[in-house]
Amino acid sequence: MADNLQQCESVGGIAYSVSPPDPDNSMHICSNPISAPIPAGYVNVQASAASICDESIFHNAIVIELPSTTSETFVCGDSPIPENYAVTQFVGNVSICGPLVPSGFMISLLTGDGPYYVCVVAQVPAGYVVTARDSIFTFCATGGGYTVYRADAFSDGILICAGSDSPIPSGYVVTQVTTNGNCQTVYWSDEGYKIEYPEAVGGTTICNVTGVPIPAGYVISGSGSPAAPCDPFSASTIHPENQVPVVPASYVGIEADVSSSDITPITYDCSNDGNSPGFINSGIKNNTDCQ
Repeated sequence: MADNLQQCESVGGIAYSVSPPDPDNSMHICSNPISAPIPAGYVNVQASAASICDESIFHNAIVIELPSTTSETFVCGDSPIPENYAVTQFVGNVSICGPLVPSGFMISLLTGDGPYYVCVVAQVPAGYVVTARDSIFTFCATGGGYTVYRADAFSDGILICAGSDSPIPSGYVVTQVTTNGNCQTVYWSDEGYKIEYPEAVGGTTICNVTGVPIPAGYVISGSGSPAAPCDPFSASTIHPENQVPVVPASYVGIEADVSSSDITPITYDCSNDGNSPGFINSGIKNNTDCQ
């Protein structure tokens, strides 16, 4: 490594010492959001006093580690939040993160069904939904917090808050637009959605809410204008791809009490039999055009 550094310096270049992150221990690293971002899954837990970074290239030196999977982890306010983790508490007036980052957060891995109480400063983890909002959660400071549950903990669907801050998990559809008083704050309305998985057999009526795609393996088999329970959105019917009802382009409508007198006789037969059994209304056999 020393030889490589000397070679770079001799031609006027810049040499870096690099290594893979250590999953078992914290590490001091040089941080730059563009050229040296924090590795995926790791968090910034404090500013580093080590003089290891060229400040003209890197923003600062920091200490990173993998967050705990069983308890809360403190992270600095400018730290990325890994997938499946949520911010559970705001921590102010901290010096550990350096003079430019005076605050931090406690984060936790969400694994159970809920309820969990999380802060709005980070995205809700995938698979979880917002069922209530509170603009004055004391442990979250500005912005408030959410009550979240794992969506698939409810076999008959779940009523969630409508809005861009309340993700709808992949595979779910909106089956009802309604009100949810638990969702209204000074920032958000009380609109709510009932979400659930579409039927595995047969059709499901869904609300065509903007941004909610048709689940993979399903196709629209019918649609309609805005009406309850989807108003103000239009409604559609979806079926699994291999169960879509097929209506022929040309078909005969069902009529009651149809008798043989209502049917035009078929009297063409090229068989050698001179009789004409089976013809409607005992029609006369016609085989003049037979070869």
